[in-house]
Amino acid sequence: MPPVNKDHRRDRIQVTTTASPVARPYRTLAACALLLWTVQLLYLGLAPYSKVEESFNMQAIHDILFLGVQDTSRYDHHSFPGVVPRTFLGALTVSGLVSPLLWTARHVLGVSSLMRQKMIMLYAARATLGLLVTLSHLAFSISLFDLTSSLSTSAIYLLLTASQFHTTFWATRTLPNTFALIPTTLALAATIHKPTSLPRITTTLFAIAGLIFRSELILLAGPLYLQALAKGTLKLTPRFLARAGLAAAGSIVLSVAIDSYFWARPWMWPELDVLLFNTVHNQSHKWGTQPWYAYAAWHVPKLVMGGLPWIPVGIAHHPRARDWALVVAAFVGMYSMLPHKETRFIVYAVPLLNACAAVGMASVWSMPVATKRAWRYAGQMLVLGSLAASLVVSLGMAAVSSFNYPGGEAMWSLSRNARSDWFVQVKARSVHVDVYAAQTGASRFLEDSDQWVYNKTETLTVDERRDASKFGVRMVKADDWETEIKEGRPGTRGFATFDCLAGVDPVLMVKVLAAQVTGGDTSDEVRRHGPVWGLVRLKQCLHIVWN
Repeated sequence: MPPVNKDHRRDRIQVTTTASPVARPYRTLAACALLLWTVQLLYLGLAPYSKVEESFNMQAIHDILFLGVQDTSRYDHHSFPGVVPRTFLGALTVSGLVSPLLWTARHVLGVSSLMRQKMIMLYAARATLGLLVTLSHLAFSISLFDLTSSLSTSAIYLLLTASQFHTTFWATRTLPNTFALIPTTLALAATIHKPTSLPRITTTLFAIAGLIFRSELILLAGPLYLQALAKGTLKLTPRFLARAGLAAAGSIVLSVAIDSYFWARPWMWPELDVLLFNTVHNQSHKWGTQPWYAYAAWHVPKLVMGGLPWIPVGIAHHPRARDWALVVAAFVGMYSMLPHKETRFIVYAVPLLNACAAVGMASVWSMPVATKRAWRYAGQMLVLGSLAASLVVSLGMAAVSSFNYPGGEAMWSLSRNARSDWFVQVKARSVHVDVYAAQTGASRFLEDSDQWVYNKTETLTVDERRDASKFGVRMVKADDWETEIKEGRPGTRGFATFDCLAGVDPVLMVKVLAAQVTGGDTSDEVRRHGPVWGLVRLKQCLHIVWN
């Protein structure tokens, strides 16, 4: 009998198991991306309303969808001016993507109620924005796979992102930072896939992100390009400079052309106005300041959560991870010089930080076969524990954050009860929305324009707001209402109260659990919201008052 060719058999087995080298990893990454989007949708369901930072884009999406683009005089930013200018390009993109759904709801599904149309589009717009963010993370994970040839690294990157609160919660929020995050993540993905793409794809995407949406991205792009110059993967050739100039000029021209029309101001470049407002005029400090080390000490750990201890492991394991960490350190370090700090300002560093952490987690997850089984299992349990702990904490934070939108709850309640007996008795069918309500969720998506006329004028006196001939209903911050009572102003026909988050109280949580076990009494808060919310302390924040 002739000898068996073992090498030939091994080759046959390898060919059989790798017959589809492309489909399997990409299917796995697509499934992980779907999980990421699912978590985003869960957070969207918990908190569908918008706060002040995202209100401009939310109002713009509403106006584009329901008022059209031919006559912008009735847009919110014209009716109630005073907001810092922002670009309409993000709102236009989302509106264009979801507008077929509005047509389908009206003409195919027969949804005639304006409020139902608005609620459908509210969720659709946010979900679509989250999908765009998810696709950018998917592109980044694919580039990470191409670089490392490790499916574990790429999949863990997506799972880690899904387990983190801020990046995932903000993915469906119409913040300027969220719109900027999409091209930024794609730019970083192109860089990871092929460092020599800096003169081409990355430059164009950074120009769009920085010159249209958020100018501070120059602080991230700068270190990235300097590092590429130092490593020799980028050369300042005339061709590169021409492409960079063309990308910058094209982004500015696009923004000026679109935004000059919507703002009805010639040569309108919103991001230049924002840059001058925050840096040259140094007005951002009015929203609070923090010490120089705040980003590194507080904000980065909040963003990365369970991935934080794995970043040093990734840096030690892969040379490219060290490059990414240096870029992030330079970005955060330069940004730390500005006194006003917010977590969302450095969200663009998350893809690189998560990539570092994913490399570290994957190195432990995929230990060599020669490693003792106990050590391998222990390492895998550490990875799973980090992901699970982040996700549990994130779910709790999302649930707590749902109490931060009393203005949205009040506006939705007003629309639902527009035909109730006590509202029918109101003389003037007009509503005054105070600043606090507008900042905590009230938006045009929640306005029942068939029943009410809404007014957000901030300069009205208390007596003007209380005038029953002008406003049948008004939304009043609880503190302002108490001031009116102390000043002895006449009473009103009635009001409804909406709570907001006052804090987190572990002691109350223990008391609630003890009461549930022993059958004892619980507080009014718990009776309203259930034992799950025993950890949450609420307070009265907003009243709907009818004059």
